[in-house]
Amino acid sequence: AARAGAAHVDAVEMNDVLAATAAATLSSSGVGSFTVHHCVSTELAVGGGGGGGGGAGRGGARCLAAPADLLVSETLDTSLIGEGALHSLRHAAQHLCRRGAQVIPAAAT
Repeated sequence: AARAGAAHVDAVEMNDVLAATAAATLSSSGVGSFTVHHCVSTELAVGGGGGGGGGAGRGGARCLAAPADLLVSETLDTSLIGEGALHSLRHAAQHLCRRGAQVIPAAAT
């Protein structure tokens, strides 16, 4: 997203180690403006408090500054419904993304 011109990147990861790894990777990759939200995505909302700076950690911002233009998810498994993917993706599409946002993956068979 940053390489494609995103002004800010929001990442969501509930696992402690992976959230810290995501923050370190974004920082070392030169992504200027990012937030790693250390929580489950259904704990997020749009408005107030989100955005700006980089880093990870529970207790940080629980809001996105603006609706997302792009949603990329890796929560799909071989059965397509593991890890609460349907609930999480539905919540993100309805509450965290702007209307018409691109979703990757967009479909599965």
